Amino acid sequence: MKEVDKQVKGLSPCDLVRIEWFDASIGKSLSGGLAGIDVSVKSWGIFLGVLGEKNEHIILAQNNFRYADGLYDIDYTAIPACWTEKVTVIDKQHGRDCLLVSS
Repeated sequence: MKEVDKQVKGLSPCDLVRIEWFDASIGKSLSGGLAGIDVSVKSWGIFLGVLGEKNEHIILAQNNFRYADGLYDIDYTAIPACWTEKVTVIDKQHGRDCLLVSS
């Protein structure tokens, strides 16, 4: 088992984490752009879990919008697990209160 797999298995929902991974998306950069190269990324967020049947993704909540009682939305990032290089727990159960939505 890869070290990253062990790190992910040690996470609990609501942990504040930093995930270091490589994004291979094709896009443009401010410098004129090189398309299709690995780009080193560090993402921070509240760990929600791992989803995906064919390709597993680590799901991080990044913004929690509360519009009104019972009406809310959560922005998230889905990071391909196989592109992940390192997982760091910043604070265990940090997001427990901020992800709870009361009606």
